[in-house]
Amino acid sequence: MSQKQKRKSKPAFKFYSPDDRRNYKVEFLVAEYANNGNLCLMLECVKTGELYACVTTNMEKLPPYMAHVKIVNENEGMVKFLLENKMGRFKERITEDYPLFAFDPAKIRELDTENWYVKE
Repeated sequence: MSQKQKRKSKPAFKFYSPDDRRNYKVEFLVAEYANNGNLCLMLECVKTGELYACVTTNMEKLPPYMAHVKIVNENEGMVKFLLENKMGRFKERITEDYPLFAFDPAKIRELDTENWYVKE
């Protein structure tokens, strides 16, 4: 299967970047951090294929489908974007720039077309 065929099977989302006041059509890339298996989410620009933003950051070992979300620089507005797209729910603000988020397992499985983050 070619990259274009894979791309068509993944849902695309519109992310508005307050940083540069533009809309980007993005797809989620799902993976796990190698050192502890935490959920790793990134946004890829559909048009160019470039990595647009790392949604999550790896701070400490977390339960499955939990992650700290980066909300500074190019990620300003990320929690709002995640909530509007029903990706899960805000849990708590442990640090100023990296709130804890509980992702919806069904949504993550839908986006994880490469089966990088397989959790029971």
